[in-house]
Amino acid sequence: MRQSRGNGDTDEVKAEAREELRGVLLGIGLRENELLEPLVAELRFRGCRPRKSWRLANEFTQQQVAAEFNRLTGKPNAPMKAARISEYESWPVPRGTGRMHPRPTLEVLKNLAAIYRTSWDRLVDTADLAQMPSAEVAAYRAVVSRRTTALARWVAPETIRNDVSGRSARWRHEMRDRRSLIVFDNALDSKQVRALLPEARESVPLPDRIQEDLRRLGFGC
Repeated sequence: MRQSRGNGDTDEVKAEAREELRGVLLGIGLRENELLEPLVAELRFRGCRPRKSWRLANEFTQQQVAAEFNRLTGKPNAPMKAARISEYESWPVPRGTGRMHPRPTLEVLKNLAAIYRTSWDRLVDTADLAQMPSAEVAAYRAVVSRRTTALARWVAPETIRNDVSGRSARWRHEMRDRRSLIVFDNALDSKQVRALLPEARESVPLPDRIQEDLRRLGFGC
């Protein structure tokens, strides 16, 4: 399915189909602010590349994205245009001449992520990674690593430090007001996990041998 717009934008999934998808997601109880990721996943399944999927999930035209990009970057001498957004969305697919579209740099990806309310690593796929510079691929690995930590459940992955001491300090700070049960497998003693205990008045380390008892009590650890 394709829909052409006046600014040259072409969509694999028509606006009517996207509205229907939104209706399904709202119908199962999701709120508006919870729709983006499942909607993007559905658009990806239907053939859209990641940058385009996030734009369509936000219901932006390429012209709107270009205008917001210019506002965000404040670079009037080199304004972003809808045509360039289109090229970024299809990179690295070759042009008809055999040349690639201009590559969206890491800075561009971060700006687009801010516009689309996501993190920049979600705007790339394996086709992108195969063509990205090694430094940007390394940055991608670092972001994904941070996102897969337990801490990423509560804070933006890009704000998590790479060093262990920084991560543990952030963990203790973020968990200080949360009531939780944290289980450390195979810990020898409390000293080994002390750096990971939240900054709370009542933090009590428990040996992992009582996990079965906790499961029976319904904690699901």
